[in-house]
Amino acid sequence: MRKLFSTVFLLLIIFFVCLVSGYASSSTDESVLGNDRWSVTSGGDIIPIANNSYDIGSSSYQVANIYYNGVLTPGTSASSKTPYRAITTADTITTSDSGKTLVVTAVGGYNGSFTLPAATTLGQEYTIIDGKGSGVYTFSIDPAGTDIIRYATSGVPLDAGDKITSPNSTGDSVTLINGVSGEWQIKDMKGTWSDGG
Repeated sequence: MRKLFSTVFLLLIIFFVCLVSGYASSSTDESVLGNDRWSVTSGGDIIPIANNSYDIGSSSYQVANIYYNGVLTPGTSASSKTPYRAITTADTITTSDSGKTLVVTAVGGYNGSFTLPAATTLGQEYTIIDGKGSGVYTFSIDPAGTDIIRYATSGVPLDAGDKITSPNSTGDSVTLINGVSGEWQIKDMKGTWSDGG
């Protein structure tokens, strides 16, 4: 009786092992999961098996956030382009334009203002370039409400709500970054800009 019980118990163990291994092999198809494309090193780094071959996400399914501590180095490729938008008339710049280069492409230049979004989303940054200025008109970068553009002409700082004005010379440009709530700091500037009041 004891021998029969041991045999039945051994058969049950073999059956269970076969069942579990069959389930595992059917539910971890490497070609479907892509586990054959990535490896995890003993140091915890996740690296692709082949160089420059695999993406994370797609045009339809993007990654929401990536959290990191250190240096982020973007990849480059022959098809990479700088985010860009042409502007030809009075325009309100939106937070979705952050990181873009906005080029004024109106023939002969543009006579008017481009309004920045509220300086409440720290880190937003905009570059505005005069692409076809003629020196006949002027165009301005106008902060929202009482936001301040941290700039001084002849040593006099701009007042809250004052805009900066370009004489509309081709190549004039300014890059502004929202580094402090309610303020725009000038990261880069080319040409002669003045206090537009």
